[in-house]
Amino acid sequence: MAKLAEGGLDVTALHQHVLHETPRVYYMHIHGAGDAMKLAQAVRAAVDLTSTPLPSTYGCAVAGPLGIDTVRIAQVLGHSGKSTAASIK
Repeated sequence: MAKLAEGGLDVTALHQHVLHETPRVYYMHIHGAGDAMKLAQAVRAAVDLTSTPLPSTYGCAVAGPLGIDTVRIAQVLGHSGKSTAASIK
């Protein structure tokens, strides 16, 4: 948290979604404004202090089938949308 503050980011929340899991997992929400590259470098510097594994690839995953009848949902709603869901591996 101190490293994030050094980089100009604010911690807005720190909490658990599931109690008593092992290992304990905490979720941290952060906020920052300004130069995107500097903010990203600050986040990376903070993550580097943890044992959080980094992804092997970067960028957006290709969305796969949602497994639901999106055509029928669009008919019922009278409006279609687009999927931004990332594929789950």
